[in-house]
Amino acid sequence: MERIKQFNVNFNDDETPFFQVDTNHRIRFGMDEISGSLLAAILKDVFKANEKIDMSFIIGNIRNNKRHLEKNRIGKSIKIKSWKETIVKEEDLDVEIIYATVKNVNSLDVYKYCKKVHQGQREAYIVFYNDRFLTYVNNDVFDIISNDSNLVRELKDKYKKHINEYYE
Repeated sequence: MERIKQFNVNFNDDETPFFQVDTNHRIRFGMDEISGSLLAAILKDVFKANEKIDMSFIIGNIRNNKRHLEKNRIGKSIKIKSWKETIVKEEDLDVEIIYATVKNVNSLDVYKYCKKVHQGQREAYIVFYNDRFLTYVNNDVFDIISNDSNLVRELKDKYKKHINEYYE
């Protein structure tokens, strides 16, 4: 999860990454406001083919020394060979959250996962990222974050008609 820090977001925070950065570094699409083909086009602009993409997600928690795993169905879309676990103790609760990071995820697999979420499959708390962008996807929104405000502005110009501007 070290690579996430370049985006100035804390994946362990209660707020999603979108709300942790200012408007010049983020863009949001409502999942019910975009088509599957538009989602594919956006993903192609963000994640180029054969590019190094990593993903991090919550796989479960530890409560009373027992592991409780999420049924997130990520493996149905993304080939996972190995991952690195990070366990974070929640301050106010008697629980530890288990995060997994998978390196070198295929861009086609990222699309397959996002497409299934777009179609209503239960989502995980998950982000995909490369050196330029971090994306967060759930059943309601598809968020993109970048440290480079020029990259965000280019995407905002290109997809102006489709952006969800409720929080701008």
